[in-house]
Amino acid sequence: MSSPLTILLPLKGRHLHTLRFLWHANNARMPYHFLIADGLVNPVIVELMERSAEAFPNLDIEYIRYPDDETLSHFYRKMVDASQRVRTRYVMQAGNDDFPIMSGIDRCLDFLRANPDFSSCSGGFAAFEMKVVEDAKLRHVVGQILRFVPLAQSRRFPDTSADSAAQRIREAFGCADFLYYAVFRAEILATILQELAELNFTDTHLHENYFSLRGYSLGKVRSDLAVVTYISQIGTSLPLAAENDWVKHLLRCRFTSDWEALLSRICASVGTVEVIDKEQFADEIRDLYAPKLRAALQWHYAAQATPPVRPLTVARRWARAVAPRGVVKAVEDLHRLRCRESIFAVLRSSGALDEYISTFRRECADLERTLEGTEFAEFVHRHAPSLLVDGEVSRGEIGRAAAE
Repeated sequence: MSSPLTILLPLKGRHLHTLRFLWHANNARMPYHFLIADGLVNPVIVELMERSAEAFPNLDIEYIRYPDDETLSHFYRKMVDASQRVRTRYVMQAGNDDFPIMSGIDRCLDFLRANPDFSSCSGGFAAFEMKVVEDAKLRHVVGQILRFVPLAQSRRFPDTSADSAAQRIREAFGCADFLYYAVFRAEILATILQELAELNFTDTHLHENYFSLRGYSLGKVRSDLAVVTYISQIGTSLPLAAENDWVKHLLRCRFTSDWEALLSRICASVGTVEVIDKEQFADEIRDLYAPKLRAALQWHYAAQATPPVRPLTVARRWARAVAPRGVVKAVEDLHRLRCRESIFAVLRSSGALDEYISTFRRECADLERTLEGTEFAEFVHRHAPSLLVDGEVSRGEIGRAAAE
């Protein structure tokens, strides 16, 4: 195991996304150790992992089967066990529907080596949205990229080197959206995951916010906006019970008691490394969390209401329906190009060098080939055809869907 980094990849379904993730990483020759923690085992994935040296010859893969992630408790326990199996100095979590970006990750590793007082480091993030293909099996897996979205604004990536843990939380908690996918020192991530299992939150909002709070309390955090470390996919997040019926979820979970447990644990943890007024600090955290919870409530309640009819959206759909196919494609290509260039503009404004931007351009082009080309579809047909059974698609239809 020559790389100092482990990519910790928890799985729960989305099997084609898992194959896409590994296929792309294999093509990119990512030198990291991949620790796969599978919480919804599929025999096709198991068979491929047993011969991963043949299917993904450029990757160092360790595959662990766990009981199904039927509850958050199962997920927490799985992640604790997986984190204890990490044998490298650094670790980074990833979702199987997203893509780690090697050039940015390597910059983070260099920074952490040179700065032992920092617990984690992250680059900027971007996202992409895909055109939905008709076939259910290929939905959001292959096809045309509609747009790239730069998410590397400084408000989302607080960079704090304060010596005080309480001050780091004050500076960062209100906007620490993506610490979850930072590069961590392995012992830091293991500590956070162990505490999450002990607290056993019944609500994912509290789980995510404790993760951020604890991450900032355990050490300084670097956010390097001159690189990109992670590109996420829009519209493929796993559905949660709360998203189906937020009211039902809120009435059955332990939200208020979990929240008090979060406050108590964070205040106690900070209090062990510096002198604070715990009651006053707890009130500060409440004030920091209030706008985030308010926004979450508004989103959940709005999601259950009838969405408003937006005239501009209706007009765009009408235009796509009546315009010649060539015109629609030209407009979509121009929009995608502008969106992608906006990511490079954000990088330049953050101090990225031309050499890095050239490297990242190549990585974006490789990602586009994975999503829009036919090679991955051919890989699936050759190595995992049973994932496309029940009459969904033929080999030719796979290729057409990827090429459309």
